[in-house]
Parts: sequence; C-alpha cells; structure tokens
Amino acid sequence: MGNKSLSIPLQIFGTDLAEVAIAKARRGLYTKGDVAGVSPQRLERYFIQANGGYQIRKDIRDTCVFSVHNLLKDPPFSRIDIVTCCNVLIYMDMSLQHRILSGFHYSLTPEGVLILGKSESVGVTPRLFTQIDKKSKIFTKKAGSNKVLPPVTPRGGSAVDIPRTPSIRETAVLSPKIGIQDETDAILVGRFAPASVLVSVVYEILQFRGDTRNYLQLPTGKATFNLLKIAREGWVSELRGAIQKAKRTGVSVKKEFTHQTETHTHTVLIEVIPLKRTSTEPHFLVTFHPIQEKVDIAQASPRMSAQSRRPSKTESRRNTELLKELATVHDKERTLAEEQEAAVEELQSANEEILSSNEELQSINEELETSSEELESTNEELHTIKSLRHAMSN
Repeated sequence: MGNKSLSIPLQIFGTDLAEVAIAKARRGLYTKGDVAGVSPQRLERYFIQANGGYQIRKDIRDTCVFSVHNLLKDPPFSRIDIVTCCNVLIYMDMSLQHRILSGFHYSLTPEGVLILGKSESVGVTPRLFTQIDKKSKIFTKKAGSNKVLPPVTPRGGSAVDIPRTPSIRETAVLSPKIGIQDETDAILVGRFAPASVLVSVVYEILQFRGDTRNYLQLPTGKATFNLLKIAREGWVSELRGAIQKAKRTGVSVKKEFTHQTETHTHTVLIEVIPLKRTSTEPHFLVTFHPIQEKVDIAQASPRMSAQSRRPSKTESRRNTELLKELATVHDKERTLAEEQEAAVEELQSANEEILSSNEELQSINEELETSSEELESTNEELHTIKSLRHAMSN
C-alpha cells in the first residue's frame, strides 16, 4: 500500500484460542532475539526501541484487534477480505475441517481470499472455494449463498461481530468488480426477462429468475438445488450436454424440449448462456422460452365422434406400456446421473486427500533435510572444536 501510495482503511483481526498468546500480541513487544530475522529497514520503519527490545509502532497496533476465539464454537467474523489460517486444519478430522471452512466461507466477502498452510486443502468443502495458487495454497470464495454457516455457540458479552447475511445492496458495494449478478440482470433485461436460473459449473442453482414451475419440479425427499435433479423427465442428459458444450465453446447453446400434460403439449426453447465476466469458475444462465402449445384434439373438438376420440383397447394398453417403459428409462437415467455425480465428488475428495498427503510428505522431507543440514553444521562445529583443542594441546 505504501509503495502504491494507497490510503485504504485497514483493519486486522488477530485471533487465537490461547489468552496468553493474545495478551502477548496486544503488547507487540519483542526481544532482540525475537526480531533477529527482521531486516534493519523494517525495524526502523515499523518498530520503536522499548524496554531493551522492540515494540511495534502504536499507529500499526491501533489497526489490530486481538480476541480469544474458538473456531469450532464461536460465531465467525463477517465481511472479511482475507482470512489466513495456516497449520491448524491438519490437527482436525474431516467433520471439524468442514465446520471451520464453512465458517470461513461465511466470513469472506464476495471474491474474498483464504490462505492455508502448505499441507492443508479445502477438499472436504469442494463447492465452497476455488484454488487460485496451488503452491502458496491460496483459495477464493465461490459465488453463492452463505447457507452453509455452521452451528455456533455464542459467548456472553463477546465483542465478536455477530454474523448476518448482507443485503443485495451491501454485496454490490462490497464487490468492486462487475459480478455475475450484474451480467445476469443485463442479459435478462435484454431478453425481456424470461424464466431462468443461474447455475454453477457443477449444476448447482444459485438464483431463480421468474416463474420456473413449468420447467422445474422440486423432488420429494432430501432438498436439492441441483438443476439436473429438479429438471423435467427426459431433459437431464440434454441439459447436461448443453451446459458442457457452452462451457467448452464459450457460446450460447439452444435446445428444444417438449413435455406433455393431460390437455396440452408444451414446447420450450432452452438456452444456455455462458457468463464471461466470472473471475473464478464458469457460470451459466439457463433461460426458458415457451414456443407453442398444442391443445389436445379430443378437448378442442368436442363434436368429434366418441369413436374418433377413444383409442382402441390394444392401443391404450400399448400406450400404457410405452409410458411405463419411458418412466423406467427416465428413472434409470436420473439414477445414473446421481451415481455419476457422487462418484465425481468422491474422486475429487480422494484426489484432494492424496494431494494433501503428498504435500505433507514433502513438508516432512523438507524438515528432514533441514535437520540433516543442522546435524552437518553441528558436526562441523564439533570437528572445529576438536581441531582447536588438538592444536592447543600441541
């Protein structure tokens, strides 16, 4: 900030579980041994000499707020731009990691950044963060709601910022760049606002626009916002293919679908539009354009004879069998899609764990190399001392 002559208001929150650590951080007082690795330029710029050591300047201490904070129990802070939490998650099991990462996701502003330790990852919450720097373990928050906020136990009399969901206006102010929602609004206004949904690359619906009841059906059982699980029967594979094609080509993809009711045949043009201003991962706007409705002949022409309106028993039986077969095929298709998604998630999680284990082994290897160098240095010192003693004895 100093090099770029920026005067951005800065607030730093330092938290820890140990009160002793927080008390030391508040003092900002360090011995000469503590700052042995700090350059003279930094010492002169950011510290003052005090009590035989060095203390961080008061104007810097005033920007810092220190608080005892339990990541697993206390409410998370809100509207944070950058969260750093290094070498903490490696001591937690997967359920605790999920709770902590969910809290970080809630705390961060749109496009907020999360920095973890070298041996840590977000593998237990793959839908919450996107990795932007593999080597430095830097992640950014994915677009979406903060519905994943974990349960917390409030502390009495705590000064912690109690979380709340920011309004749309606040979100727009907090995000300095033109975001997904802005581009979505522009597209819908230009197309007279058809019924539509905004979806992520993993088919998760982030936003509903207009009346989508004629095109999407909420399933029974466990609630879901996965587009492929609530789309009408027969549309799943085509929708998946259209989204994948839009992702691959970067241009809009159009598909026509039909669905039959008791009295009408509905034809719908579905358009998948890739959003090009997303900074993390692809997002798509799926719009629904009704084309025509064909009224059933039997209802539209009441004067027709009963014979012309009623199919024969053989035709009725055959139609029933075909409908049953079609329903079975649709069920199998949906089941296969769900199994495929579950397998992909498991593979992704396993891959993250393998990467984490590999990085942990690499970290251990580096520590062993450091220890080996220290042993060599100690051995050389002992050899030097032995030579000196031998010289002195002579």
